[in-house]
Amino acid sequence: MDLLLQSSIRRVLLLRSVAIALQLLAVLIAYYVLDFALALLPLLSIIAVESLFQLLSVVVLRQRIHSRAPVGAATVVWQLLADILFLTLLLMHSGGATNAFVSLLLLPVMIAAVTLPGRLTVLLTVIAIAAYSALVIMMPLHHQGEHGMQMRHHFIAMWINFVLSAVVVATLVSALSRTLAKQQRAIAQSREEQLRAEQLVSLGSAAAQATHQLATPLANLALLHDEARELSADSPTLQPVVDDMAVPLTQCQRQLDLFRARAQQLRDAHERAPHISRYYSSLMRSVKPSR
Repeated sequence: MDLLLQSSIRRVLLLRSVAIALQLLAVLIAYYVLDFALALLPLLSIIAVESLFQLLSVVVLRQRIHSRAPVGAATVVWQLLADILFLTLLLMHSGGATNAFVSLLLLPVMIAAVTLPGRLTVLLTVIAIAAYSALVIMMPLHHQGEHGMQMRHHFIAMWINFVLSAVVVATLVSALSRTLAKQQRAIAQSREEQLRAEQLVSLGSAAAQATHQLATPLANLALLHDEARELSADSPTLQPVVDDMAVPLTQCQRQLDLFRARAQQLRDAHERAPHISRYYSSLMRSVKPSR
């Protein structure tokens, strides 16, 4: 399961839970306290359906997490589409494009820009713009007041502003998200290289220590073999035994030389390790936010 998508869906569900509570509170205050002429029954019906959808979404997500079923980008898309739909319906019954909360249609676009690939972000941006356009087109005439032409120009300007805002938000946030993801991948790669360099340093130290510990007893065995070979010159029975000792001693000496060569390679890698560390430090400084 993609952890980023799972975290994004959880945030969407959390935000929707908060939004449902605020929507219900705002509708009740506007109708009963401020005496606004609202379509109370349609608004409460939309909030009820949204609450039911939220409950089903939470249950399905928990089941998928429990069964370790994959959660793809399509799940996030459907959740954001539902948010756009419910918000559009609520705005349609509470003033349409004249509602001060119409800019909340940009929130799903921002979440998509951070979470989803570019083509899906473009899709949700177009849908959000279409929803705002529908609110402008379906707006009742009495909202335009006496100066209908001027108000029509005002709403067209608001529509253009929303379109530009949606495009800028989608483009800028997507670019920043991709840049941040690229920097995180570079940091992870640098950490892996630094860890590999540290492991090489540890292996180099262990190899050098083992080589030193093996060289001394092997040299003593070689001296004992030379003495035994001199003594076996006067004893034909010892000569085959001494000759048999020469073969494993030679093999051990070759393995020790190979071990020394490998240790030298690890030392060379240790000399290159500071370059990796300096690169990692400079990369961390480049991504650290300036105060």
